[in-house]
Amino acid sequence: MYASIVATALILHYAFVALGAMPESSRNIAEVSAFAINYTLFLNIAAFVMTGGLLWLRREGRKSTRQDHDDEHDHHHGDGSALSAKNIIVASAGMLLAGGLALQVASLL
Repeated sequence: MYASIVATALILHYAFVALGAMPESSRNIAEVSAFAINYTLFLNIAAFVMTGGLLWLRREGRKSTRQDHDDEHDHHHGDGSALSAKNIIVASAGMLLAGGLALQVASLL
């Protein structure tokens, strides 16, 4: 799904460029990207803390699931692989949040 969204965005961008219909912005990029401590900094911090809490809860839930269940069940809990698609997506989201927070903090200094 992500690849189709990116492909659609690229197709639309270059179609507008080819037709000469690319919109012009009247604002300077410096006006748009000026840093200020506002609600978005605190929302990013809250999202980072929530992601960390959810990762901790997930890890604790896996520990208790492994302790509570034995291997005689007829249902499958997954292979527990650290390189599953779900784990990679969760780790990527956490790294993106941490990187964004680090960039905002660095721009304060």
